[in-house]
Amino acid sequence: MATMSLWHDHDLRYTLEDLERFNAQFPAARGPRGMFLKQSSDGAIYFAKPALYAVFNAPFYGAFGTTGFIIFNLMAIAIMAALTHQIARRIYGYTLSHLMTAALFLMGPFMAWTMVVHPDLFIALLLYTGGYLALTQNRSSGWWAAGLLLGMALAEKPTFVVALPFLLLCVPGPKFRTYGWIVFGLLAGWLIPTLVNLSQDGNLLAYQGIRFYVGEPPFPLEAGWTSPKTGGFGHIFDTSFLLRAMTGNLALVPTIVFEFIFGRQTGMLLYFPVALVFLFTALTRRNINALLICIGLFAYLLLYALAFPSNGFGGGASYGSRYLMQALPLLMLALLPLIKSTPPAGRLVPSQLLGVSAVLASLVFQHGTLPPSGKLVQNPTTFLLNTPATLFPLEDRLLPWIPIFTSHFRVDNTTAEASLFSKDATWLDKYVDGKIVRQLTLYQHNADQALPALYIHSSVHARVDIKNGGTPIWTGSISPQKVLDLPLDQSFFQHEAFDLLDKKTKRWGAFSIELQSVATAEKPAYASFELTTDSAPVPIPFDRIISIHEFNQHGIIPRFHWSYMEEWGQWTDGEYAELLIPLPDNLPDGTEIQITATAFLARNQPRQSIEVFLNGEKQYDHTFSSPGPITLQVPVGQLVKRNAVSIGFRMRNPTTPLAQGISQDDRKLGLGLHNLMFTRRSATSAGTP
Repeated sequence: MATMSLWHDHDLRYTLEDLERFNAQFPAARGPRGMFLKQSSDGAIYFAKPALYAVFNAPFYGAFGTTGFIIFNLMAIAIMAALTHQIARRIYGYTLSHLMTAALFLMGPFMAWTMVVHPDLFIALLLYTGGYLALTQNRSSGWWAAGLLLGMALAEKPTFVVALPFLLLCVPGPKFRTYGWIVFGLLAGWLIPTLVNLSQDGNLLAYQGIRFYVGEPPFPLEAGWTSPKTGGFGHIFDTSFLLRAMTGNLALVPTIVFEFIFGRQTGMLLYFPVALVFLFTALTRRNINALLICIGLFAYLLLYALAFPSNGFGGGASYGSRYLMQALPLLMLALLPLIKSTPPAGRLVPSQLLGVSAVLASLVFQHGTLPPSGKLVQNPTTFLLNTPATLFPLEDRLLPWIPIFTSHFRVDNTTAEASLFSKDATWLDKYVDGKIVRQLTLYQHNADQALPALYIHSSVHARVDIKNGGTPIWTGSISPQKVLDLPLDQSFFQHEAFDLLDKKTKRWGAFSIELQSVATAEKPAYASFELTTDSAPVPIPFDRIISIHEFNQHGIIPRFHWSYMEEWGQWTDGEYAELLIPLPDNLPDGTEIQITATAFLARNQPRQSIEVFLNGEKQYDHTFSSPGPITLQVPVGQLVKRNAVSIGFRMRNPTTPLAQGISQDDRKLGLGLHNLMFTRRSATSAGTP
């Protein structure tokens, strides 16, 4: 949007015209989202991103339209690939360097990000070209150009300030004269975009000031939009908070190093296997300059990981770690001091053998980035939940921000201060041979808040064993008509860290739950898990409709295969779902629960058959043949000694709107629940046996 504003309006000020122009060019986006705007003291709104990407991209946009963004990204990749081959061929050989370069830039995050209008590839290009000139030039013009490019890289990515000193220590030539020209260029490259920031709101960095998040409509300057009063992230520039995070989180370093190599969201082995070979080569050749550049990269990554332990890789929508991708050229630059170490002709050395292995690993792990598509960056859920990604561990500390966009991955308690994560993205388990074993991670977003309770649901009687590693935490039993309400405590956590992102201390820990049951083929046998904040339920009244939005206050629990609540009601999402309903005291004879429901029907599926269960026992079948709501009647008056009942629905043929060609919705819809009511039993009607 900043590029479009610069080309059409010749400024970097956000206006309603910019929004309308964006929506006309990108109608599918339905408005821009993210933290990309800031407000000056006079109320003017500017783009809260460094200006250089927009400046360099504007001519491409003017010449080619929105395709110009893609052309610019591809040019950046082409330049970086050419430099990489130029460096690698002196170490790995001509043919292998071609293969390694192609694998690095065509299969992995670099190629995935080409279709995304974002400055990540541009930042990597500035760092790469500036560093290459600094390490290879021997003239003042080359040193000045190197400094200029590195200064622009620093303006785009201020955190490069921790890596650049290590890179500059490796510059060859007469030090005083060389550094003089480089520093002169660096100041020029940094100062020009900084003056733009100062002219807008008086801050040195585009990231400072009153920055605000743009989410749902109304968008800024539209009717109904409320102007922000304060900046929500000014504290990240506070030295005291930064030092607290950097020093207080040092215990995480071993975990961070492991995840840097093997992690599913941030690991080099999965996303950049070729670059991992570059790292191995640089560290094992015993060259001080190569080692210094690698230390600079580690310092940069460690800054993010320690300061933002829950989000040190690049945000909510990111294929791999984009912060690593931006700085990855440092690994290629670390090879430059080694180019004199040419391998003997006709003999493979260990680094070459590893190079061949890395190319093959790229083919296996990253072939999905071809052909490139922005969808992989916007929603990497499918990649993260399938092989080969599932061969790698999902990083516990990053779970709140890992971009797995499915309701089956995470549940929050009502105050959103704690979350429960299922790493294989399923909350409903079917008993297999009478047994279920689940691996879950509990994450407390604010350690100063009270912990919620863990609710465990089971449609059959079961024994429950909860363990932290091999250490038992709790053992007991569960029944179908009673929720297991388990208070949580410190024994569920193994890690703690202060997060600069919101100035809160986080806690997290992994644990396992095992349920052992004897399930019969006739009875649905499932279990599920959730977090909840206890509150005393309001007694259920007779002869009054209770909407799904009132279920919580009356203690009614939808469990197993339910989707999220919508304004009209709630869909089932799978083959079996239940309602656990507390029974009023002194239940009169002839009481029944009337459930108003509809079914998901489509042109290719005009009927939907369901089985209705009461406390696990099948009551009757019903077939929906029209889209309108009907009333399902379930007699419960005979259950005078029960505190609660479970009413289950087994869908015989749930299907997705995606499969029916209706929309991109991939939920397996069956029954749509509107409301329920306790009443005296009436005459037989539709929905009764």
